[in-house]
Amino acid sequence: MDETMKQIALLLGLAGCACVPAKAQLWCPPGATWMANLFGLAVDGCENAVYLGDTIYQGRTAQHIAVEDIIMNYLDPPQDTVQWDLYTSIQDSIVFQWTASEGWDTLYRFNAVPGDRWYPPGLPIAQSELCNAVQVTDTTHVNINGLSFRQLTCAFLDQFGNLTSNTFSITDRIGTGSMHFPTGACATDEPVWLSHTYVDDAFPFYDNGAGSNCDHFSGIKEHVTALTLIVYPNPGTDVLHMEYPSMDGMNLCLLDVTGRVIREASVPAGQVELGTAELPPGMYTVEVRTTEGRRMVQWVKR
Repeated sequence: MDETMKQIALLLGLAGCACVPAKAQLWCPPGATWMANLFGLAVDGCENAVYLGDTIYQGRTAQHIAVEDIIMNYLDPPQDTVQWDLYTSIQDSIVFQWTASEGWDTLYRFNAVPGDRWYPPGLPIAQSELCNAVQVTDTTHVNINGLSFRQLTCAFLDQFGNLTSNTFSITDRIGTGSMHFPTGACATDEPVWLSHTYVDDAFPFYDNGAGSNCDHFSGIKEHVTALTLIVYPNPGTDVLHMEYPSMDGMNLCLLDVTGRVIREASVPAGQVELGTAELPPGMYTVEVRTTEGRRMVQWVKR
């Protein structure tokens, strides 16, 4: 092939590449941040979730999301701040969430078509085998800030397997907009989390105008706190190390997979070492409570 033909072939190749649109990242692009509000009969609250990066968790490449829930209870206790870690893993356009009770369970099916159904993590299968199942009823593309996203319209099934009026949307990148799945048909008295803001490094700031419930609570931060509970090694064996840079002392609890308290103690802030040789292998939750709120991390004993 002479030099002229080489140049033509190169130009044709480049032109062909230019015609292939870049595939948008479906879940957890850099800088992904979600904000949502809680509404209930006797509670209000807000949630801020920030994608921290990828890690290896429970044998998979996982997305580590730090979540802070601030809840105002109009009964008792009046206010609680809960910080927790969410781990997801995406495979073939399906997002899985790790839960201690179910392991890796389907959270979102971005590739779903009408008629597809699944059970979201954390919602009990009650009254019948179909109750609280999610079914896709329609798919479309929506334009948000000049970008096109695939969106699923979903509905919960009742105990008879019928579609209910309890519908919601699942959108590429955004999901449902909260780290809590919508309330199922068999738990209609539960509080509801509704998204109001999403942003990432490549996505213009999106806000539906609802504002944050936390704007109404005096002295409450709007962003995820910088205080981080560090537990290592994880997985571990005979010794558990913990670091929490609080200014005050803290109450430490170690819970098993059923939620039963295995250890509880008041300890100074900073670095703590806990002997765990006598514990059986399994999944545990390390929980600390301070004046800044509550923080939980899952820990695996080998």
